[in-house]
Amino acid sequence: MLKMEVKEMIKTGEVSKLTGIKKRTLQRYVEWGLISPERSEAGYMLFSEDDLTTLFLIKLFKDLGYTTKEVREALAAPGFDVRESLDCRISELETQLRKGRERLFLAKEVRKLIGNGSGPNTGEAMHALLRHPEYAWILADEGDEGERELVNYFKWAESANSRMADAGMSELDERMAQIIEESKEFGPFAYIVNQMLIALLDLEARGIPARSEEANAAVAAAYSAAENANEDDPYVTFYILGKFYKEGGMTPPSMLARMDERSLERLHVAETYIAEAMSGFIETLELTEERRKEIEELEN
Repeated sequence: MLKMEVKEMIKTGEVSKLTGIKKRTLQRYVEWGLISPERSEAGYMLFSEDDLTTLFLIKLFKDLGYTTKEVREALAAPGFDVRESLDCRISELETQLRKGRERLFLAKEVRKLIGNGSGPNTGEAMHALLRHPEYAWILADEGDEGERELVNYFKWAESANSRMADAGMSELDERMAQIIEESKEFGPFAYIVNQMLIALLDLEARGIPARSEEANAAVAAAYSAAENANEDDPYVTFYILGKFYKEGGMTPPSMLARMDERSLERLHVAETYIAEAMSGFIETLELTEERRKEIEELEN
């Protein structure tokens, strides 16, 4: 309870100075039934210490975004508890903050896809597409077969993630196996990487360190398979892939996350593990001058 060393009854002007609430607003609160001060013989409003406490609560609730209706209902509720009401508001504001951050992140990511007058940076576009495959159409070029294939892959990835997210726990393994088999349609590399991620997530779930021989072997097997499939050096691809995971730019898709609760915290643990495992393997490989130049070009 607020304790004030003031006269027993306080006039409107003094209350306005103490609370920071304008006189006209105080009059509205009275008209709306939020507070009921006494009246002097001359008709002036006189506020008690209890009235002052109520006004401070009203000001707090208004500052926290409550509507006048919500304030009235809260104050009129039987057994009204300030702490309980504030706990509820804190929860609501935390939810709003999280959603606001998600919208801001989405806007920034899609902005990367759109790029500037010279077109989007390839690395940034891939980064954004991996998080938001439903916006792949932004980069689609009907005259470019390679881009059409890429867009088709991201559309499939979106569908696969949705199917896994909707699956019950008893269906996860069967549906995952089906989706991994489907990934072969988009070339051997997609299949190889998906198999590697499953192996790493399984090791992480079993508590095997990311810098262990087992994790290193899982990445090495995928790297070797990619070399054989592409007849190329996949060093740069694996380097960039690991970097995206390290920067939190590639949350593992739900189709690869074997867990009871698909929370953001749990996903960040998984992506950190994958980044560590891939970085550990990459560090064992020789960085030639040609590889260094390729990486610099991609990062710039």
